[in-house]
Amino acid sequence: MNNMVHYYVMQATREAVEYLRNGGREFYTRKESRDGELTVRFLATPEYVEKMRNRPFLKGIEITRKA
Repeated sequence: MNNMVHYYVMQATREAVEYLRNGGREFYTRKESRDGELTVRFLATPEYVEKMRNRPFLKGIEITRKA
């Protein structure tokens, strides 16, 4: 099992933020510019992100590893 934690970014939809909040994850939102998309940034293991990707309500949301 890989317990390495990485920094991830995804679109800040209501479903995504509620999933992180209900899972006890710390996260913050960010908007690159006034007209830019609101994103959510969080720390997680690859296993946790894989579980997120398998949730039906998060299927259409791209989750990108940043670091």
